[in-house]
Amino acid sequence: MINIKIKILERLILLMVIQFLLLNCDETVEPQEDVFADFLSLKVGNYWVYNKYDKDINNNIDYSSLREDSIVIEKSETILNRMAFYFVIYESDTVLNTMILSYEDGVVYRLYDSTKINIPTLKQTWFPVADFKMSMNGMWNIYKQIIGNYIFTEGDSNYFSVFRHTVNGEYIYEDSLLLDGSKSVTKIFKNKYDSKLDYRKARQLTETSWDTLSVSHLLKYYDYYQFVKGVGLYKISRDSYFYTIQTEPFSEEEMQIAFKGYEYILKRYKVK
Repeated sequence: MINIKIKILERLILLMVIQFLLLNCDETVEPQEDVFADFLSLKVGNYWVYNKYDKDINNNIDYSSLREDSIVIEKSETILNRMAFYFVIYESDTVLNTMILSYEDGVVYRLYDSTKINIPTLKQTWFPVADFKMSMNGMWNIYKQIIGNYIFTEGDSNYFSVFRHTVNGEYIYEDSLLLDGSKSVTKIFKNKYDSKLDYRKARQLTETSWDTLSVSHLLKYYDYYQFVKGVGLYKISRDSYFYTIQTEPFSEEEMQIAFKGYEYILKRYKVK
């Protein structure tokens, strides 16, 4: 009788151990699918061919300016802890520019490198230019910085200045686009770049007379990115804009340079 009780107890203990192991074993966690990854296929060798048009100063497309440009992902490497992909832009066989993009968790990042106004702190800076998780008409501040007492070089002279730079993003809308005979989901984003550099310098009026001249460099422009699921960048555009130098009081240094905008519209593509 005692032996029977011992055997029953042993079986109960065994069942308890098995139950404990089953309850505490590691469950296999399936990786969550990234439902936004298809909006920008990042594989070396992918390419997109576009019709490119200039925009006039009122941002109307000049259809007579048509030429064919292409974008090829030529290499990838790690930059500032992100996997960066080089989107090389060609006109015929000539390299026009390179966009460096990265993608993580539904967000597309672009590596920004200021060239219009040489601000070292903006070198090699990742900006989120598109956030696929954002709700309709969402807006976000990508980057904002004010630098005081920045030494700005003009010719052989150095000036202490204040630099203000902001970048803002906007998710405009989601829509469907008829492409290759079927409807595809498309998302459109707008980025606004706004820079202002202020400094003061001495201006010689006569051999013995000087005064102070306040100088402002102004730069503002808008970029647009349209992504299509399963395709990538369907449309890329930039509005026409001005680069302006203003002075107070007025001087011969004041100037304004107009830059034409452009628009890329996808013609054909190959993605892996």
